[in-house]
Amino acid sequence: MREMFAGEYACKLDDKGRFSVPTSLREPFSLSERSDAKRAMLVKSQQERCLWLLPVPHWRALLEFQQERLSERESRLFMHHVVYDVVEVEMDRANRLLVPRRLREHIGANDNVVLVGMYDHLEVWGSQAWSSHLAALEEEHETTLSDVLRMPSFKPALSGA
Repeated sequence: MREMFAGEYACKLDDKGRFSVPTSLREPFSLSERSDAKRAMLVKSQQERCLWLLPVPHWRALLEFQQERLSERESRLFMHHVVYDVVEVEMDRANRLLVPRRLREHIGANDNVVLVGMYDHLEVWGSQAWSSHLAALEEEHETTLSDVLRMPSFKPALSGA
């Protein structure tokens, strides 16, 4: 079963463009139970100005899925427009990940990033871009936001009902 990510995490970038991965998010990035090595894939989102941060096994599964479902032409397009700019990053001993400069520029990250849990991956946003994105979503979807935000009820069935 794959790890599921949720929540929002503010992270400070150091002068080299690294941020410390919150403790609760580190385990899915371990390459094996016996290894201290932790790696992740940084992928430019094709929908917003953010990055996707995926554990390596999730990335490999995504590539396999795309290869199986896409035609040869679609697969080439996917590889040329999405995969060409993917960066594999290793978590250092201080549990920091380096975001290369070109990817920091893509998301408008200066001193801070925000990690946002999105089921099977994390999104990495520049903090100002994240705030602007949330404000734009609220405006755009004001009429349907109450339906989206309504949580399902998990009431247990009453015996004899």
